[in-house]
Amino acid sequence: MDRSACRRRCRSPAGGEEVEREPFPQVLKPQVKVISEGIEAQSLGARQISEATSQLNNAAQQSAESIGQVSMTIERLQQAAQGLQEAVSRFKVS
Repeated sequence: MDRSACRRRCRSPAGGEEVEREPFPQVLKPQVKVISEGIEAQSLGARQISEATSQLNNAAQQSAESIGQVSMTIERLQQAAQGLQEAVSRFKVS
């Protein structure tokens, strides 16, 4: 963008004459650059947090599925153990 497109017209406080001014005077440019870099760093951090949250969510879903499978396996083992106890109870040891 050319510099003349960035200029705007303002009225001077003393009189009614119009004066062209840049939106960011030269002295503010370093601060604006630092702020811009800070915003970019925060944006990157936010994206990283979002990705990490998504990974944690996926891991939590996988854990929940695994817990469900383990619960079903435990239930089957308990049923098998109960069946074995019933079968063995018919025998007497002498």
